[in-house]
Amino acid sequence: MRSSIVVALLLAGTALSGCASSDKIDLTSGGQAINPGGGGGGAGASSEGAAFVFNDSESNITGSAKTQITITGAGTGVGNESATVAVSTGSSMGWADPVEMKLFRDNISGVATDNLGNSANFTGYKEYHTFTDDTDTELQVWSYTNSEIGTYTVYNSPSSSTTKSVAMYYSGSATPTTALPAGNATYNGKFGGTAVVDNWLPATRTIDDPFDTAGTAGSEYDPNGDWRVVGNVQINADFNNGTVNGTVSNTTWRKFTASNTSPDGFITILPAETAKPFTDYTIDGTITDNTFSGTVKAPVDRRLTSSSAIKGGFYGPAADEVAGAIYSHSAAVSPYDGSAPNDTNRRASIKLRGVFQGNR
Repeated sequence: MRSSIVVALLLAGTALSGCASSDKIDLTSGGQAINPGGGGGGAGASSEGAAFVFNDSESNITGSAKTQITITGAGTGVGNESATVAVSTGSSMGWADPVEMKLFRDNISGVATDNLGNSANFTGYKEYHTFTDDTDTELQVWSYTNSEIGTYTVYNSPSSSTTKSVAMYYSGSATPTTALPAGNATYNGKFGGTAVVDNWLPATRTIDDPFDTAGTAGSEYDPNGDWRVVGNVQINADFNNGTVNGTVSNTTWRKFTASNTSPDGFITILPAETAKPFTDYTIDGTITDNTFSGTVKAPVDRRLTSSSAIKGGFYGPAADEVAGAIYSHSAAVSPYDGSAPNDTNRRASIKLRGVFQGNR
């Protein structure tokens, strides 16, 4: 019943080991980090409470949504430790009731190409799951020295009015405003998320799929559908002038097609593939206290919608890390190359959403 795509997003305020038997992160009141010395700096650390939320037809990227996470039995291991998540969307959007999930994976750096843990500041990964007849719910958490990123996704039955709901959120030990450095700083790290691609014509590969033996150079693939996305992020902060800019680049895209010539049923589009609608994105924003916000710009041949945004913050004693969330909805001419077989009354579009973490 579950959609086969795993959504990689950013979790706010959740380093998930080494704490008491029951700890709560209440982002409606600023939150606390759970894992002392492993993402968030211990109880009492301040936490960014903004969240981006989505379902099949609506989104709230204003930051008015809130998320609450309760960890029970922390440190008791797979099948025993649990996480309960509740989401307040901050709008009329519906959402599932609070859901308890058991720890499914622990202390690995990532899953398949969704590896957001390959940095010196990475301190651990945890993944929680629960399944019912009608719902599959998943929470993923990547913890760093001063910040945390993760995913919370609810997959409902296809008969439900909303088949998939997603929350993106981020947090950690926020840098005191008085401790922000002067001058410039560059942060490098990882972006993870998903993209919904619509109304694009088939593309012909120029290089081989590294996993699907049928995906050879010269073969066609369908760019449309739900994709996992992972890539590099760079954030350049100018603390003197209060601005940020950067890029999301070098992205790998994977889509579940149930291909019997791929080990996991996914097709893969590598960063070097030129025959694709998946290109780099640029970031521009302003710094307010120890946070930043702005826009995520698509390539010049796309039209950006007003719902594109980036929000993030600085974490650690001296702005050692950044973490945040991204949403970009861009459209091209209709369809992408202006000819059949796609619907000529609809523009080709990409909705990219995800989270990032970087270190300087």
